[in-house]
Amino acid sequence: MYHIIWKYQIIHEFKDEFISEYSDGGSWFKLFSKSPDYHSSQLLISNSTENELILIDCWTSEQNYKEFINDNKAEYEDLSSRFERLYDREEKLGDYNDIPK
Repeated sequence: MYHIIWKYQIIHEFKDEFISEYSDGGSWFKLFSKSPDYHSSQLLISNSTENELILIDCWTSEQNYKEFINDNKAEYEDLSSRFERLYDREEKLGDYNDIPK
């Protein structure tokens, strides 16, 4: 499994909208769910900083993720630009693979 981890510093007055759009059932979930290679997304909120959230997207592989993003570039970029107003900062913390058993 391939995981992409993002960190967001959200704008307080947009917190509920951010959570709605980035959680299951939101716009990103609807886009990613078009792919059989999308597994899930998990949204976590910091215990110490209420406007800091971590998002973990899980895909079957990095290649499948990149192919999906490339094939759906216009919709991906549209969502990205539409939701930029919800946060002050977006940082990709990294991408990781499961450790083989």
